[in-house]
Amino acid sequence: MGKNAFPDVPLSQDSLSGKEEVDKKAVARSARLLGDTWLLLIICELLEGTKRFGEIQEALGKNNPRGVNPQTLSGRLKQLEHCGIITRKAYAEIPPRVEYELTEKGFGVTEIVTALEAFGQKHMYEEIEATLPCPGSGQCPPQSEF
Repeated sequence: MGKNAFPDVPLSQDSLSGKEEVDKKAVARSARLLGDTWLLLIICELLEGTKRFGEIQEALGKNNPRGVNPQTLSGRLKQLEHCGIITRKAYAEIPPRVEYELTEKGFGVTEIVTALEAFGQKHMYEEIEATLPCPGSGQCPPQSEF
């Protein structure tokens, strides 16, 4: 085996903290939720602290010039809240103010985000990204849109 880029992640099945197998059902459950790019990017934003809807939307637009559709963002926030990853706090003010923050469970995703960041920095350079199909569309937008 090669050098381990993620020291906290075992290199071999023998070193899975005494386990003989990976719990594939647990991996599948996590992937169903966290496999969505917008969800992970929302979590990344909330790792920086409590944010309002508009702040999250603006930050996500900085990483993708097309930004995120408000309905998509609203749906993903509701999904994260339903799963206990974030909390939503509404204030009785005019205009209304709503803030989102990660729960303890949400901060548990930090290791996954860090591992994805390290993998992306090491292995997913622009030439590879340009050849990958986007989920659902069959084709990625031009490289300049990322």
